[in-house]
Amino acid sequence: MGGALVEATNLANNKIVHGFLRKLVDQKAGYLLSKEMSIQIKNKVYDELLTGIFDKGFKRLLKNLLKESIKKGCAWLHVYLRRECPFSDGC
Repeated sequence: MGGALVEATNLANNKIVHGFLRKLVDQKAGYLLSKEMSIQIKNKVYDELLTGIFDKGFKRLLKNLLKESIKKGCAWLHVYLRRECPFSDGC
């Protein structure tokens, strides 16, 4: 054998499939992200740029990240900065 996993053919391999965990995870994620994000800033240019960044796609990304963290206990989001900065006064 050499330490390799071998399936036990004499035991039952029945699995009960149900979406109970999925329902609970969706319910918790929906509850935690139910309110819309609000950005309050005095500079109108930054407000428009941040509103463009935090759109529906970012909310979907955040919800998927939250679901993964609920299921696995930890989730990561890596942020990459580009050379060209969208802000006028630099990054």
